[in-house]
Amino acid sequence: MALIKCKECGKEISDQATTCPNCGAKTESANNSINWFGVIIGIILFIGGLCLMLDGMNGSSSNDNRLKYDEDNDTYTYTIWEDESFKNNDDVIWLEP
Repeated sequence: MALIKCKECGKEISDQATTCPNCGAKTESANNSINWFGVIIGIILFIGGLCLMLDGMNGSSSNDNRLKYDEDNDTYTYTIWEDESFKNNDDVIWLEP
């Protein structure tokens, strides 16, 4: 632990002190400290937002072909998931507009 001079009052203070005990001025070590938690959260949010943006720009989503219009019956069909067990029409829920 070394002693440095306060830039405001000139008294000797510890180099690890964040403020001068004599005058209360912030030291250089206090001005240079980084809130690492905020930096890490910011990086995670940035990467997450970038991934969402790139996924949206992809243009090919698995939801693209779920809603289909049948012109003959004037009905829409929305596929929730593709499964062989739902080939029977008795298992399908039909919604009228």
